[in-house]
Amino acid sequence: MTKPFSPNNPAHTTFLDEFTRHTADALHHQNQAVSESLNRRQIPSSQVRPLEEAYHVSLKLGDNLSLNPIKKQILQQLDAVVYFLRDFHIGILGQRTSLFHLYEVEIQVESNLRYQLTFESGKLLIQIPYWQMAVLDRYLPYQKLKYRWHRGNHLPRFSPIRKIWWLGTCGLIIYQSSLTKLINTAFLTGTLFLRNSLS
Repeated sequence: MTKPFSPNNPAHTTFLDEFTRHTADALHHQNQAVSESLNRRQIPSSQVRPLEEAYHVSLKLGDNLSLNPIKKQILQQLDAVVYFLRDFHIGILGQRTSLFHLYEVEIQVESNLRYQLTFESGKLLIQIPYWQMAVLDRYLPYQKLKYRWHRGNHLPRFSPIRKIWWLGTCGLIIYQSSLTKLINTAFLTGTLFLRNSLS
């Protein structure tokens, strides 16, 4: 599902409609790749949420920007996001997890921004300064987006989870699962020890 930005500038409306349609079509088109990959892991398609239902992709533009110089780069950025979400969805086996809460990706293009990738409250925010996109044709390509995600660049520098982010999405899920099993085992062992001590 897409979540278009509602601009104050009426000149952006047509392009944002195009962005919304392009997003829905691109996400839907990648569902087959997700299903085929997860089928090889014995996960039936019926258990996999469609990409367009699992994620919102939104675009936020500054009010007084000239749109023509950046249309191509915005659509390139959108395609990079779609490929990233495809791989992410495969990595979490097509399901929500308690460790990852990625629900939305927002592409933000404004004049007074830093070029950066941040993550908070389920939203991955890609910020690109307008002049860099318009003059340098700059956006965050798929491979760089994927690399920064795996490096944990979207997390605060001193975040505890960033220290183990090198495990990757699948590795962190396995890590979380193993940790949960370890805690449960320790709890059960402690309970049995207490019962034996009291009997």
